[in-house]
Amino acid sequence: MGSTWVYKIKLEADGSFRRKSRVCAQGFSQKKHLGDFKTTFAPVARITSVRIILAIGARYDLELWHLDVKTAFLNGKPETAQYMRQPAGFEEKGKEDHVCLLLRSLYGTKDAAHCWYKELHSALTAFGFKRCDNDHSLYRYKQGEVVAFLAVWVDDLAIAFRGEGFIERLLKFFREVRGYKMNDLGPLKWVVGLKVSRNRQQRTINLSQETYIGAILKKFGMDAANPTNTPYNASVILSKEQCPTTEKETEDASAFPYRGAVGSLMYAMVATRPDIAASVREVARFMQNPGQTHITAVKRIFLYLKGTKDLGLTLTGKPTSTTLIGWSDADWANCIDTRKSNTAFIFKVFGGTISWKSSRQPTVAVSTTEAEYMSASAAAREASWLRQVLLELALGHPPESPTTIYEDNDGAIALSENPVAHSRNKHIDVKHHYIREQYELGHMELKPIDTKENWADILTKTSIPLEQFQYLRQNILNEDQQVVDSKEETKEPHD
Repeated sequence: MGSTWVYKIKLEADGSFRRKSRVCAQGFSQKKHLGDFKTTFAPVARITSVRIILAIGARYDLELWHLDVKTAFLNGKPETAQYMRQPAGFEEKGKEDHVCLLLRSLYGTKDAAHCWYKELHSALTAFGFKRCDNDHSLYRYKQGEVVAFLAVWVDDLAIAFRGEGFIERLLKFFREVRGYKMNDLGPLKWVVGLKVSRNRQQRTINLSQETYIGAILKKFGMDAANPTNTPYNASVILSKEQCPTTEKETEDASAFPYRGAVGSLMYAMVATRPDIAASVREVARFMQNPGQTHITAVKRIFLYLKGTKDLGLTLTGKPTSTTLIGWSDADWANCIDTRKSNTAFIFKVFGGTISWKSSRQPTVAVSTTEAEYMSASAAAREASWLRQVLLELALGHPPESPTTIYEDNDGAIALSENPVAHSRNKHIDVKHHYIREQYELGHMELKPIDTKENWADILTKTSIPLEQFQYLRQNILNEDQQVVDSKEETKEPHD
């Protein structure tokens, strides 16, 4: 392989800049079938897993800490013999034609991330951590009174723990036993680009992206525009008929970076802002050929974020809150192009929203009941994964009682409880009967709820009245919880 120098100006959390340079291998010349590498995949923690750990930290008043591994990839060991030409400016005199045998993984090689993950996993298990089977970047530690939960995001380690001297012992192990260069960043303030604010007295943790939202508003020229109070125009229904049909229309639409804008909105949506999920879902359908109406819809979401960029997702640690609870909803035949319906669900742990989804259903539902039943089945699959993660984290779950999923359609509830075939539902795909199986096993149950109290309703429609939209948003983001950084210590919980 060849080698090259890469230069970067890195923005720090406090707004300062840092200049970095790094020699990288030109791994694009590696060939898998020639044995240059075996695999490139390296798992990172799901954003839902990160929120679960933070929710646990809020509930049990755990310490939250942030560690960073310097030049992490250089700690991995290649699985195959790899050779690289000497870096420019550092050629050994008289041996300029010689090449280097890589004893460690190097940035730029295709398998560097995977080699680093294997090395880190080996280190964590040697220290005493146990990896979760349902998320290979989520770890748990238990020794005596010391308990810790750790999420890995490449070289960033977010840790929730209880136990005096735990971080010191972990850092000593990494530095002295494994030889890692570590940054102790102290109490967790930023994780995967999210700002973490905490009030220990009220046991609340707020996740926000105000800095990120401000940056994308400026990037797409929306920072000086007037904000709106909803992310959608309820009178406009997006469709393929609004796509450009002439070369002139296509050229005019291409002036706006549609794909980049929607991608930027997606990160805000999946991280902290479920209130824009329905709107982002709709505009994402027209990435291939957006028209002016679609562009206007994207700009509308930016304007809404401009007026609400200080909003965030609050995780609460209410002792009386049900550990895991969900809401499911659907919007029947919403798409005027395909007549497909929308699926949506929301789950809360200890009263804080930690998982949500808003997507188009893969097949056409012939009735409202069928659409709601398909949505409930999707919610049941997510609930099953969440239960397993909570079980692996040894929180005493899944509980003896089933996980409750609230649903506002009586027909879907009856269909999940009654296995008798009916002419109106005999065509439903077998995979959608997962919710019925979970009900029979006693793991989950659907309970009726009024549509106005179904928090998942905000994820299905883009035509909700303003007052109802703000009410739903308040409940999924927990806006009523005031989160201000607090250093006040609280007594040990008796849980």
